Amino acid sequence: MPSDTARVKPGTRHLPRELVIALLTLAAAGLIAISVSGALALVFGQIAGKEFVAGDGSAVTYTDERCAVFLEHAPDAGSCGAAATEYNFDKLVSNRVSIGIVGVLAFGVAWLLQRRRKPVDIPVLPRNLVSTVASVIFSIVAFGLLAFSLMQLIYAGSDGIGADLAGGIVCAIAFIVAQRRSGRSLVSYVRPEPEDD
Repeated sequence: MPSDTARVKPGTRHLPRELVIALLTLAAAGLIAISVSGALALVFGQIAGKEFVAGDGSAVTYTDERCAVFLEHAPDAGSCGAAATEYNFDKLVSNRVSIGIVGVLAFGVAWLLQRRRKPVDIPVLPRNLVSTVASVIFSIVAFGLLAFSLMQLIYAGSDGIGADLAGGIVCAIAFIVAQRRSGRSLVSYVRPEPEDD
């Protein structure tokens, strides 16, 4: 007879919870990647200048109302364009970094739900599903952001490309990590069932 600790065959009863865990983990990975890109954008701003990250370029003009908002945020900027760069840079970095808090919370909820799974339960979803899907998503986003940054650099100059460049670099790194975790396979492992004596 099988022992009491024999693993239970997978069934659809646990599928909703596993789907929630997978979606929360994917969302957490994406949100944390956005947060890290905000930190990298901050570094770019300190090294290459805030115009590199959040500059609008000389061809962009602003209404008097928008200039008033920008100058209220950065009264010492000296011009409407410089104040706009300060405003856009601070908003971009703060928004991206703060998103990471939501990502950490989502990851924590996924971890708690995973902890509630009984050790004898065989997962319904493939073991490497999340890392495989994440690698696909991150690869697409990384390629798009890096390609867009290159095109913008060629045709419009370097003003403002730092934001997308930071995102592309972070997504490329996340793709490599997720690809390694996925084990280069879309097929889940299957543990053979113990034979009855």
